[in-house]
Amino acid sequence: MSQRPGFVHNYNQHADGGKSPNQYADRISVQVRCHWPPLATPDEVLTALRLAYLGAVAEYGEMTAADEK
Repeated sequence: MSQRPGFVHNYNQHADGGKSPNQYADRISVQVRCHWPPLATPDEVLTALRLAYLGAVAEYGEMTAADEK
């Protein structure tokens, strides 16, 4: 995989620590890994990133809704 075109991006942000600071780290960590075939257009790459982001946000919404019940 190291020879595939693409990039890896890590992002960390401090947070309140969740419901139990002793159990959860006090940061939000996001990792994006992108690998695409040589013939992919920039629009195809951006569309894939958008769909992945929207899917992650939807999954997070489902998880937090289940926690509130």
